[in-house]
Amino acid sequence: MEKYSIVNISIIFSRAVYSMYWVYLSPAYIYYMQEFSVPKSFLGYISWSFIFGSAVTQMPAAYLASYRGPVKVYLLGLFLLSFSGIFSAFSFNFQMLLITRIIAGAGAGLFFSTAGYVLSYINQKRLGFWMGVYNAAFAVGAITAYAYGMLYTYTNWKVLVSSISLFGVMVTLTDYFLLRRMGIKIEIDRNRPKITKNIKPILVAVAISGFWGTYYAAETLLPSYFAIVNGSVKFGNEVTIMLLVFSFIGGFFNYFYDVSLSKRLFLFITVFLGGIGFLMFSSKELFYFGLFLIGFFDEMAFSALYAISLQLSEEKYSAMALSVVNFINMVLGMWISIVFSYSMVYLAKYLWLLMFLITVIPSIPLLHKYFEPNKSK
Repeated sequence: MEKYSIVNISIIFSRAVYSMYWVYLSPAYIYYMQEFSVPKSFLGYISWSFIFGSAVTQMPAAYLASYRGPVKVYLLGLFLLSFSGIFSAFSFNFQMLLITRIIAGAGAGLFFSTAGYVLSYINQKRLGFWMGVYNAAFAVGAITAYAYGMLYTYTNWKVLVSSISLFGVMVTLTDYFLLRRMGIKIEIDRNRPKITKNIKPILVAVAISGFWGTYYAAETLLPSYFAIVNGSVKFGNEVTIMLLVFSFIGGFFNYFYDVSLSKRLFLFITVFLGGIGFLMFSSKELFYFGLFLIGFFDEMAFSALYAISLQLSEEKYSAMALSVVNFINMVLGMWISIVFSYSMVYLAKYLWLLMFLITVIPSIPLLHKYFEPNKSK
């Protein structure tokens, strides 16, 4: 629908802004540690708190949207996500910081599926294209956030954090008035979304949860890790930007899943190669190649995860399939951030071996043909 082109751009831009709030505090973790005098090993709780909040609202968002409409829910999510950042910047203790990140995570959980649904609803004839852009916008926003985070070293980082948070509030208000002016009417299905009773997609999500957790931990904690190891938050930001760029590139190679003879083996191989990347972090010569493997195969693995989950689900349950998969990844994977931060302090020598094992071991059941989707689907 051409008349909705401005709305498309608005939602995609909001998606990029949304992704910024996942990681824009990561370059400031080390400053929070110094200000609140918390142990280095506690930094993982900041990452954990955001995912905890997001997991809590991940599935309720679908139910809330069926009653109040997806537009209202996604705008509420974006508002919570951005507005809470103001309080994150000026938290007066570590506990308040964690609470503000839980609230931000709750907003993220409300935004993701509902904004995606609005975009798909008004672009039913070009669904594949706009969903691809929607996913790509996440990487663009995260890269922007880390580039912005490099400024924290040179000026008042609290002012910068609160400024970008206010920017998100402005984007929310712009979306609100724009969508009202366009008069978008979204049909609401009042029937309760169905949750699959098929255990296979759930087990596949469990198998990939290790990689979900190790990637998220690396994405949010690498700046702090390098600040502790070599005193350079800037280098950690640069490395994380490279990781996200490699992930963005990997998203353009999802075609290989479609042509693979075995979907489950394709998924296992992408996870395994991503895990190998963590092992390479132990070598200065192989570090950047390992960074490439983690980023590139992360995007491929999770695109494959979403596809295989839908293929394993009955059609009438597909509406909730991705929400269930995301929920499981979050619930199981969020704890790895805590493991990462404790390990980088107390088990630094074995950190990357541990990340490899956490990534690969849960995925081993994918080698069994039980997880192969029916070729007729």
